[in-house]
Amino acid sequence: MALRLIEIEKGKLKFNKENLNKVLLKIPNNLPIKTIGIVGPFRSGKSFLMNLICDNFSNNRNIPENNKNIDIKNNFVSASGMNAITKGIDIHEEPIILDLDGKTTAIILLDTPGLFDTNTDQYLTITIFGITTLISSYLIYNIDKRIQEDTLQNLALFAEYSKFAVKDCDLLPEINILIRDFQYFDDDITIDNLEEYCKIYYQSLVSKRDNNELNNTRDIISNYNISCNILPHPGLRIIKNTDLRFDLLENDFKIFTNFYITNLRNKLSKNNIKELTKSKYKFLIEQYINIFNNSKGTFPRATTLLDAIYECNLREIKETCLKLYLSNMDKNINSSYCLESTLNNFHYVNYIISINYFEKNKFLDKKTRSYKIIKAKLLEDLNEYYNHYLHENIKRNPLNTLQKIRPLYLLGSSLSFQAVSSACYNTSNICVVSYSASTVAVYSIIPIILYKLLDNTIPDFLKVRKDNLIQSFYKDKVKKQ
Repeated sequence: MALRLIEIEKGKLKFNKENLNKVLLKIPNNLPIKTIGIVGPFRSGKSFLMNLICDNFSNNRNIPENNKNIDIKNNFVSASGMNAITKGIDIHEEPIILDLDGKTTAIILLDTPGLFDTNTDQYLTITIFGITTLISSYLIYNIDKRIQEDTLQNLALFAEYSKFAVKDCDLLPEINILIRDFQYFDDDITIDNLEEYCKIYYQSLVSKRDNNELNNTRDIISNYNISCNILPHPGLRIIKNTDLRFDLLENDFKIFTNFYITNLRNKLSKNNIKELTKSKYKFLIEQYINIFNNSKGTFPRATTLLDAIYECNLREIKETCLKLYLSNMDKNINSSYCLESTLNNFHYVNYIISINYFEKNKFLDKKTRSYKIIKAKLLEDLNEYYNHYLHENIKRNPLNTLQKIRPLYLLGSSLSFQAVSSACYNTSNICVVSYSASTVAVYSIIPIILYKLLDNTIPDFLKVRKDNLIQSFYKDKVKKQ
């Protein structure tokens, strides 16, 4: 089933955080996320294709080429007719966990409403196109029958952003133009020559023209990695039938769609395909929506989008620095008590290590406001963690045990003093001598009591210090007498 990720409300985009959280909670924290998004004209079969991709990835199976009566699960609501089905950007509620060339990866699927129709104005069309493009790792630009000039112009708008992007900035996805119901499909096109045919067809359309304006568009998209694929018509039986079943599909459509989805999985395995972490995913969607909603009817500047990615990267680096600090401190302390000066030394060394990691990152630009804010937050968090370690270290102090048994010493001393004083009340000199003797006697027995008590209360790693601790306590008290 699909959940509504982004609503379209009064010409604005509304982010449904709760639905995104439902999906992200099902993804382990350490898994990278890759997103397949699809955009394209009204009623061009986008949702139907996403259902086929979802079935293939979820069940690890191709479309059966025989006539088995197997239903196609309608995760993204798809139906024949003239009415629009998808009203916002939908996300599949179940992330698909795949092994992509030995790397476990979470796949998220996004479906979008039909664009370029009479019910969607140009700004909203570009906004939906833009948001989906920026979120996706692999974008399918789903069009009908052939590539037209407006297809190239729409792509040029986003390809223009690539010149602002720096290495590893994760701005744009890999884009694939998928031509559905390709009008030139014939028996000469086979699986063996399909890729070569698509390459030649696409190159013929983006080659130079006599018109300067058309050439400008082609110059822009030529610098960006855009591929092209074609699919035949699925057949009239699936179009006219209310049921979604594999046996209603034409055999050619099954063969070429299986080939397309297999290639899609292989492309997702590439290391250069954009991937996001869970924290990045949530942050960037919210940032992009705010940027587009506040752009006042114009398309946002590339630098604004790049700033959002830059801040997102900084936030993730900050979290890595904090984890590095905590990991090093835990290794140094090893859950044992240490002197405050020693703890302070540990803190200082690990504090410097974490700050250096932050400062040496390749994304860093110290002139930006984001850098100053996030670095200040990093320093604040590091000091807060240090205070936590101080507090926990105080609780581990073995002298806390001595404080608990101190009343025993006071009681023993008091009783001894009273007993000897009452027996020797005739001569003050005898009293003094007797008091000194009783005190020595009491202090002689205290180390034995302490030894037994501490033997059961002090952890093993501190028992090596036990004898020194009791000796110091004994000498200090006798010395004061």
